[in-house]
Amino acid sequence: MELQKIKALVEQDNEPVKVEIYQPNGDPYLGGPDGKTISFFEVLGSESKVYKEARRAQQRRIFKRARAGGGATMTPEESERDAIELAASAVTGWGAWEANGEPLPLTPENVRAMLSVDHIFDQVNAGIQRHASFFERASRN
Repeated sequence: MELQKIKALVEQDNEPVKVEIYQPNGDPYLGGPDGKTISFFEVLGSESKVYKEARRAQQRRIFKRARAGGGATMTPEESERDAIELAASAVTGWGAWEANGEPLPLTPENVRAMLSVDHIFDQVNAGIQRHASFFERASRN
């Protein structure tokens, strides 16, 4: 494959893709004004500038802590928090999520709260990691 084509593929990671979210039983989460819209997240890919910078910031914190004598070990809770923060950095939008019958605002706190639910985190993270496959599928349709 030509280098230019690879660069173009990587550049797509800076464009958001829509990831529909499903319940553990396989049914979609539904919301929106009609109650029939599949709830979704819009995410950047793992090679996006934003995601890579968030990952580097986490690495800098770990290295700084190790240099300060705090060691490089993390608790499971810290590791989970970092994974949620990293995934949240790639979220650019969402839709059909509600609280008390009102659209749930896209805030860092709300994103982290949603991503703290394992099956939602897994789907969003898969969308981030397999970002390019969403473009491939869309171009085949």
